[in-house]
Amino acid sequence: RLRLSEVDGIDIRLKPGNGFRWDQYIELEIKRAFLLTTRKHEGYADLDEAAEIINRLRQEQAGGEKTLEQISDPNEKQMAAVRTLALYNCAKAIELANDLVRGTMHIDKRRISAQGLKDDIDRFIFNAREVVSGIDPLFRQEIGRLGQACHNLIDASIFSLIRTPGIGKLLQDLSSRNNEKPILEFWYAQRQAIIQDLLNPAKTAIVISLPTSSGKTLLAEMAISQAFKDNPDGHIVYLAPTRALVTQICLTLKKDLQGMTVRVATPAFELNPVESNILKGDFNVLVTTPEKLDLLLRRDHESVRNLSHVIVDEAHNIADEERGAKLEMLLATLRRERDCRYLLMTPFARNANDLAFWLGQDQGAKIVLD
Repeated sequence: RLRLSEVDGIDIRLKPGNGFRWDQYIELEIKRAFLLTTRKHEGYADLDEAAEIINRLRQEQAGGEKTLEQISDPNEKQMAAVRTLALYNCAKAIELANDLVRGTMHIDKRRISAQGLKDDIDRFIFNAREVVSGIDPLFRQEIGRLGQACHNLIDASIFSLIRTPGIGKLLQDLSSRNNEKPILEFWYAQRQAIIQDLLNPAKTAIVISLPTSSGKTLLAEMAISQAFKDNPDGHIVYLAPTRALVTQICLTLKKDLQGMTVRVATPAFELNPVESNILKGDFNVLVTTPEKLDLLLRRDHESVRNLSHVIVDEAHNIADEERGAKLEMLLATLRRERDCRYLLMTPFARNANDLAFWLGQDQGAKIVLD
């Protein structure tokens, strides 16, 4: 993500001054619009400014084109006209990408898929490249790169999956303009996990091995939302190894999973009557440690009788000499006594494929990104 205020001599904070020919002015402005769409600084601020730049170009078009007529050199005049036409098509491609990235298409309920939008962009990019074909090969190459960059913006946008069954509401909530820090794009590792079966309902066990701080919590939230849609009456358990992580995850899930009830089973080796009664109440997601879940299972507590999905954070602890055997026995018990799906998340897992097969047999899947 770009955080620079100036890129290749373009100050994206400021509108170009006077003295530029119309085609030069358009080129600077659409580059600025593209960079703002890419940067997304302060949520929607950059995206809205980029949309305003394109709208302002429309308003200035008639006056700008008149200045081209004042060019005295015929060859220079023709070149400026050709570049202007190509840049109009580029501006439209950027506008379409911006519309999706800032959620305008979703809000307007225009029924167009991300792929359909890419096809529309490709048509404008094709037109722009055809206009300058045989005239300006370097510019033609740059236009092609712009088209690919627009594709990348769409692929990364959270709105590209807004209509995916089970996770649409979650993504709407996370990307809301009412949020102080709305989530507008997926990180690379998150996109790859989504591509590689994360949301495949046919997979009953998924092991995700992603680097630390690569966005595993959002992936878990998407899996939770999907599980809730598939089985609203089922209970989803999120296992974290420490009390501190349980607290952190619980706060995050309560904030992000609007419409779901999140409970905590206190990480302790006992179950007092007060906590037991609380857990008998209605909830959707239970956050606790593996040890506490094991206790609930041994007590045959009603909170864990209808499990639909079990998520294990820091699953590499299964290789730990002290806690690994207990976690493995817990998973073996769940596999034997409960009919539920599994999502194991870890920063590294040399045996990811074996774990996925052990829990899900042929319906298991590994997602490994180094």
